[in-house]
Amino acid sequence: NEHKGLRILDFGGGIGFTYYQTICGLPRTEGVEYHIVERESVCKAGMEFFETTQSRPFFYSELPQADGEFDIVHSGSALHYVEDWKQLVSRLCALSRQYLLLVDITAGNIPTFATAQHYYGSKIPAWFFDIEELLFAVGSCGHELIFKSVYESTILGGKQNMPMQNFEEKYRLKQACNLLFKRSGNE
Repeated sequence: NEHKGLRILDFGGGIGFTYYQTICGLPRTEGVEYHIVERESVCKAGMEFFETTQSRPFFYSELPQADGEFDIVHSGSALHYVEDWKQLVSRLCALSRQYLLLVDITAGNIPTFATAQHYYGSKIPAWFFDIEELLFAVGSCGHELIFKSVYESTILGGKQNMPMQNFEEKYRLKQACNLLFKRSGNE
C-alpha cells in the first residue's frame, strides 16, 4: 500500500481474526480497507467485537457485486464448504484486481470428491479437490499460480496429517495447501 490505499476482501473471515493479524503485520495501516464476507450471525458478532475499536473491518453477508474492487481477495479454510465451489472461485477471481490467496485448501493429487467432515461431534459436507482441476478453474478466470506451500494443520490440538485412514488410498490427502495467484498481465 505504498502508493495508495489497499482493499482486501476476506471470504469466510469469521469475526476478523485474519484482519487483526493483517493489520498488526503492516508497517502502516492508513488507507487499508478490510472487508469480510460471512454468515449474518457471524457478521453481527464481528461488528460487536470491533464496536469500540478505532480501526475495524467492514462486514457483509453477501459477496459484493462490482468486479475488480479488491487488491487482494483472501479465503482461508472456507472454499471446501461451498457446494458450488467453481462458481465461487469464478466470483472471487472477478472481484480480485491483483491477487487471490487461498489458504488451507484441501487439494492434492487426488480425485475431487465431497464427503461428510466429522467436526467435534457434527458432520459438515466438505470438498477435497484435485489440485489440477482447482488450478484450471482459477486459471480459466485469468489468474496464474505464483506460490504454493503446505498448510500445517492443527488437529485436536496438535500438528498432524489429515486423519483420512478411512478412505481408499487414492482419496487420501496428507496436508492441505496455500495457493497464491496473481491476475495475468499484472506486473
